[in-house]
Amino acid sequence: MKEFIKKWITHNLGVKILSLVIAVLLWFVFTNLEDPLTTTYYQVPVEVRHVEEYRNQNRFIEIDGEEDLDNLSLTVYFRSRTSEVEALRNRNVSTFLSAYIDLYEIDPEDPNRLLIHYDIIDSSVKGELYSYRNKSYYTVDVEDYVSVEIPVQYTITGTPVEGYMFVQDDSNIQVSPRKITLSGPSDQVMQVAYAHVTVDVSNESANVSKIGEAVLKNQDGETLNYSRDVLRTSVNDVSVYIPIYAHKTVKILPYLVGTPREGYEYANNLSLDVDSVEIYGQESILNKINNISLPEIELDTITGSFSERCYLQKLLNDNYGDNTVRLMSGSPIAVTVSLSVEKQQERTITLPTDRIAVSGQGDFDYDFELNSVDIVVYGLPANVEAYNEADLVATLRLKSSDLTAGIHSVSLDITGLGQLKAKETKVNVVIRAKNNAESSNSTSEESSP
Repeated sequence: MKEFIKKWITHNLGVKILSLVIAVLLWFVFTNLEDPLTTTYYQVPVEVRHVEEYRNQNRFIEIDGEEDLDNLSLTVYFRSRTSEVEALRNRNVSTFLSAYIDLYEIDPEDPNRLLIHYDIIDSSVKGELYSYRNKSYYTVDVEDYVSVEIPVQYTITGTPVEGYMFVQDDSNIQVSPRKITLSGPSDQVMQVAYAHVTVDVSNESANVSKIGEAVLKNQDGETLNYSRDVLRTSVNDVSVYIPIYAHKTVKILPYLVGTPREGYEYANNLSLDVDSVEIYGQESILNKINNISLPEIELDTITGSFSERCYLQKLLNDNYGDNTVRLMSGSPIAVTVSLSVEKQQERTITLPTDRIAVSGQGDFDYDFELNSVDIVVYGLPANVEAYNEADLVATLRLKSSDLTAGIHSVSLDITGLGQLKAKETKVNVVIRAKNNAESSNSTSEESSP
């Protein structure tokens, strides 16, 4: 029996092997004609394993530039029989394919490369997988997740209504909050220098309160582009309160009180190196202010040149409260007031008595006891020296009490002094009654038609 089997196998062995090969080739051709191999692709969700452990350590992870690790996916190509592919057409890809990366596999020596695992998880599915463009690694960036406080800065733009203004660095501007907390990956957080908000006050005439978006800026003032899902701020908007002030120009007024001490005279030469300034403040207060009054200058305390420097902001603070009303930027901060009180000078003018005008003598004759009288004038030295004696006018005004025969000492009425004054000057006048003949002639003349 054994011999028979051996003889049967070895008989025409070459023909039999050829027949087997032909049969296999025919089966292969038939199979590929009826159910050929085909390739399709699937978008497979990529699971990131152990990400929470990293986040609990305040580490930030970015994969291939993607910050949202919940939506990672990988294009995987699947090669199999057409019938196999068709059978998978309506199935959810997650039921037969999987892809994941394991953060625990990060190589400390090369932390930027992380192997992508993908496989067929349904043993009934037959075929082979390969990734898009043979991609097998992800680029991974792991950073510290930090939180810092950054200041909030503001810029005011626009122009209020004419007659109103704002102050860019006004201490009364209120920003809320003044600082915000910024959280995110360290390399991005460290690029941020401050948060910035812009407020427009165009055509405003009253205090402004507005809310603006806090924009992140770097040290050079450039706006940073960022994702709010990555860089997180404690608030997105900032409230800014900006006072709007009225402004006006007001005069500076000095005040002289009292009179110079005896023997001295005010030279009437008061001067100010600044006569007006521009101020600003709340409109209700500014409407009540028409000038800035300087401290009183007491003339009886001055004997010579006087100069005093007055600081205007202090005067405004004293009168209206600290910084309630303020000087406009560029206005003088102080005013200097100057004047002089000089010692008077005297001058004696000898006036001939025939230059004295006489009134009120009535029916009496008069003569002056002397041919001249000394009149003492006094005043500021410059005025005394410049005075022209010809301008002096002396008048003798007689009263009924003076019209008795005899010698009377009568005060002269002195005018034409200009800016000078004259000391009381008396002159002796001799009064006598007119004789009867003269009196009668005078009466007749007055009564004739």
